[in-house]
Amino acid sequence: MPDAIDELAATARVALREASDAAGLEAFRVRFLGSKGAVRGLMAQIKSVPNDQKKAFGQRANALRAELYAAFAARQANVPGPAAAAASGAAAA
Repeated sequence: MPDAIDELAATARVALREASDAAGLEAFRVRFLGSKGAVRGLMAQIKSVPNDQKKAFGQRANALRAELYAAFAARQANVPGPAAAAASGAAAA
């Protein structure tokens, strides 16, 4: 199961790095952080983890979720959305 966490982390990091605009960020959010996203699916897997490994699995999954939310917020602040593009276009005119 830890491999699933590592694989998801690597995939999510690449996807976030490749999100270059607001639409890409929204696709990332839906795919990984949404109510039917990969992180939610990972959290649901805790039921199948052996009891002696649940605590460690849960802690790693929660750490990944927190990391992805923080990275998403930071990326979102640095990627202009449609409103920001319109505002900068109006300022340039």
